[in-house]
Amino acid sequence: MKKARDKTKMYNLNMDEERLQKKREVVKRGLAKCCKGNVNAYFYDNMDEKKMRKAMESYASRVNSEEILGFINESTLGAKYGVIFADTGLYYRKKSGIKGFVSYGDCKKEVSRVKSIFERETYNFKAVCEMIRNVKNVDRPTLSELVDKGTDWVEKAVDIQQIVSETGLAIKDFRE
Repeated sequence: MKKARDKTKMYNLNMDEERLQKKREVVKRGLAKCCKGNVNAYFYDNMDEKKMRKAMESYASRVNSEEILGFINESTLGAKYGVIFADTGLYYRKKSGIKGFVSYGDCKKEVSRVKSIFERETYNFKAVCEMIRNVKNVDRPTLSELVDKGTDWVEKAVDIQQIVSETGLAIKDFRE
């Protein structure tokens, strides 16, 4: 039983890295469509480390650099304003100084807030929405993942049933 759980844990770690890589690819493909005009867009493979660190310090201090899928730098000098596309959502800081976070799961119900982040003419809002939807879809489990999870639940239920049965027999023996 313990070995099966260890394999599941390793499988989940591999799946997390695999999903992160898929999200990076979605952002890499999507950023070019999202930006119009003079905006600097960086994806995981071509990130300017110095600008990324400045952006993180400015408006995304809680995010780990490994979780960053890409970012858009709106500043002419440094990286004080822009959007970071992280594993779980968008970190942003507008030129007005307003900064925040919107999870990918909340983007649909927070559409007006997301729209305000990308309100300038330098963005293709429809392409931004499509990229966000595609990043979010990576987290949806596949059929084989659902089957694996169901199999794990059945195995756990069988283990519990066996423990209950053994406990019942022990109680019966104790009473006799």
